[in-house]
Amino acid sequence: AVLLADLAAKLGVDLCIEMGLWGFGLTTGKDYVALLKRIGRPNVRINFDAAATTLFNENAKPSKNDITVMAPYLAHFHLCDRASTEPGKWDFRPIGEGVIDWDPLFHELNRVGYTGNVAVELGWEVPPRTPEIVDDAVRRSIKYVEKYFAD
Repeated sequence: AVLLADLAAKLGVDLCIEMGLWGFGLTTGKDYVALLKRIGRPNVRINFDAAATTLFNENAKPSKNDITVMAPYLAHFHLCDRASTEPGKWDFRPIGEGVIDWDPLFHELNRVGYTGNVAVELGWEVPPRTPEIVDDAVRRSIKYVEKYFAD
């Protein structure tokens, strides 16, 4: 990863470690900041993903405190939700229709002045039968998120 980070730096590119996907006991913002400090490359940043954190880590509960700690290192933010916090269960839902408590997360992103990239991320246990199912899930997700970007 360090060699890739060095090559990316030469190209002016940031790399992101997605919060949650690493597992191995990394469940909080403090864990990921400590990892970045060990890596020691300023172009290696964090992609916050609340749903992935609960998917791959038992008892993980993403919070506004994670955002507070990681704010200087955040470069990307995934908007995805799940029906449960059961580790390993692929039960993604449109944003706002699952168990992730978005209100404190969005308020903290605003408070710390996050202006980085954001992506709506959806998933299904089985592939959707039609593109309209995907379109509807994206539409519902965007509608939910709009209230946080009213300004």
